[in-house]
Amino acid sequence: KNIVEAATALAGNQIDFLLTSAAIVRPLVEAGIEPRPKLFAAVQSLKDGQALVVIAPFLPSPLIERLKAEGFSAEVARRNSGAWEVRFARG
Repeated sequence: KNIVEAATALAGNQIDFLLTSAAIVRPLVEAGIEPRPKLFAAVQSLKDGQALVVIAPFLPSPLIERLKAEGFSAEVARRNSGAWEVRFARG
């Protein structure tokens, strides 16, 4: 499964789809699934003009720094729920 399918299945289809696709990290973590490999694969598969929005219960600083070092942009925002939203895109 891709990250969006896995998150959708775990979250009971309660996902905010933003831009190209969204990944909710909390249900993955709570289910004991390590999200980083799935997130890296999802981000690496992005084409020009596409973005992945990651919604996490914590600020994923290591993920942000790693992907910025690989040439991705990262826009960070705090949601009203307290969760962090990070939009990753090429360039």
